[in-house]
Amino acid sequence: LNLEPSLGVGNIGKAAQSMAGDTIILSLRSAVVWLTFTLASALTARSSTQISAAYQVCQQLWLSTALVNDALAIAAQAIVAQAISSGRNQAARQAITKLTMWSLAVGLGLSALMITNIETLPELFSADDEVAQQIKTMIPFVAVSMPVASIAFTWDGVLYGVKDFQYAARTMFAAAGVAVSLFGVGALTEGSGDDVYFVWAGLIALMITRVLVITGRLRDSNGPFGSLNLLKLDTDPPGSDGDS
Repeated sequence: LNLEPSLGVGNIGKAAQSMAGDTIILSLRSAVVWLTFTLASALTARSSTQISAAYQVCQQLWLSTALVNDALAIAAQAIVAQAISSGRNQAARQAITKLTMWSLAVGLGLSALMITNIETLPELFSADDEVAQQIKTMIPFVAVSMPVASIAFTWDGVLYGVKDFQYAARTMFAAAGVAVSLFGVGALTEGSGDDVYFVWAGLIALMITRVLVITGRLRDSNGPFGSLNLLKLDTDPPGSDGDS
């Protein structure tokens, strides 16, 4: 926050109020994420000990890869914010496109890494044969979610780059609602052993919903990305910012 004297006390107060509002909405978003994963863990805990243990291993694998995707999200936030604040629309458009492609490549790479090592990964985390078998069963779900999760994380950074914090939070609220609905269906299958599949379906749906909803935001001509013409083919000559 740049607290230059020229801002005035009133402007500083408004800036502080805005920051407080953003902090609250992002805190609620984090709480929803925590609650969603807590419900997922609670649902799998009702299954066998082996299934629950395997789920925890795979969830940690998923969260570990999320740290890789966070690096792209941080880059997206900084690059997009700098480009848009300086009025370089073409640079912002190109950055979003390239970061999306990079995130997709990272997600596909992580998926391929997991699938090609599906026989050896379970043995790294458990000496119990049944737990290892359950991990092997769940790894494909983690792998399938990687590309879309990577894009979702990166696009969160894009939203943050234009201070679209409230939309990012609402996106998570909607996605969590879809995920929890699938968890609820899984809860009805208690004892059948299928509940864990509904958990993974819910977590994958969480990521897909985030991407779909954010896509709508990127396409919204009246939103913060309207001036970027993200759906327009880049035909501007080299060296041009393509600003309108």
